[in-house]
Amino acid sequence: MTSETWPSVPMSDLVDAFRDRVLPSDLKDQSLTHYSIPAFDENGSPIVEPAAALASHKFLVEEDSVLVSMLNPRIPRVWLARGGPNTVCSTEFAVLRPKPSGVSLGFLYLLCSEGTFARMLDRRSAGTTGSRRRSKVADVMAYRFSLPPEPIRERIVRVLGSVDQQVAALNHEICSLRSVYAGSGSLLWGGQGEDEAAPRALGQVMSLDVERVEMLPDREYHLAGVLNAGKGLVDKDCFLGAQTEYKSMNLLRSGKIVMRKLTAWEGPITVVPDEFDGYVASNEFPTFSLSGEVCPNWFRHVCRTPRLWQEMKNRVTGTVQRRKRLNPDQLLTVSLPVPRRDLQEKAAQAMDAIDNTVTGLRAEVDTLRTYRARLLSALLNREIDVADVEGVA
Repeated sequence: MTSETWPSVPMSDLVDAFRDRVLPSDLKDQSLTHYSIPAFDENGSPIVEPAAALASHKFLVEEDSVLVSMLNPRIPRVWLARGGPNTVCSTEFAVLRPKPSGVSLGFLYLLCSEGTFARMLDRRSAGTTGSRRRSKVADVMAYRFSLPPEPIRERIVRVLGSVDQQVAALNHEICSLRSVYAGSGSLLWGGQGEDEAAPRALGQVMSLDVERVEMLPDREYHLAGVLNAGKGLVDKDCFLGAQTEYKSMNLLRSGKIVMRKLTAWEGPITVVPDEFDGYVASNEFPTFSLSGEVCPNWFRHVCRTPRLWQEMKNRVTGTVQRRKRLNPDQLLTVSLPVPRRDLQEKAAQAMDAIDNTVTGLRAEVDTLRTYRARLLSALLNREIDVADVEGVA
């Protein structure tokens, strides 16, 4: 490894930040390529949508840029964005581009993806709650790093670029399979149009079945949350009974249905999987038992359908959008096609096959991203020489 010293420089010497705002509603009938935090979290790709659908100000991204999320930097979100006249991003992002005499866009992207940079932003973030902390663009510009010579920078970009291409290919396959999954939804109803099974009210095939558990001061409980769009449950950590004001909470049981009453129009409903049996949730999360006519795995896929979410949305009550609720009796009035159980099981098996393939591909992506993070850190910190990994990564 060369003994040449890499100079320490601030980001501001090599990079400019851009804050050109636009109100999408002023663009009338145009379609915009929109880089948003939800889109990043969903599939890592921007969304093309009508300007009229975007109510708040956005930053223009007229040239290729690196976008770094300032919101909750403990979750690194860095995008190599393709710019254009109709491209915008959330104002939660810092829009960065190299100065003419600075580094390449590819190296800037790697620099902002590296763990040391992400940890710096997290340390400097501030906010009144843990879920709404923000860093400042000034923190980005003040960040100092060791700058490799230009030839080494570009070799590092090429090495990491090969890993990024593998990740992109896997993500493309995942997106394609998700489209197939969404397009296969008619299987759940036993067919399309007139071939669908007869509609039945959910109250005919499931019933409210809430089991309460007392919060004992010295006992440990595991808290669950329900994800939107039927995406399942999330482990929200454990707590002692003495740490909550609730005297009792709802107990989750494998195979039961659980939904969130608040903002039910976002589709927070799922079937409790085996690994969440015995978890608890507040009384905002009622549970239901299915009759023997319904296969729980079939209903798990039903929970992921926009058709169910729309029916839930049609029944929510309340005056403020973010506080609207769906009560259990309202859910039970939803009417959906319910095929014979054997057809339900066949449909669920087909949907499972797609789902399991996506899960496997995501595991590959996670493995590659872990490898990428370690490799990038080692290269920028000079723990390994780029020559040692060229042709290997």
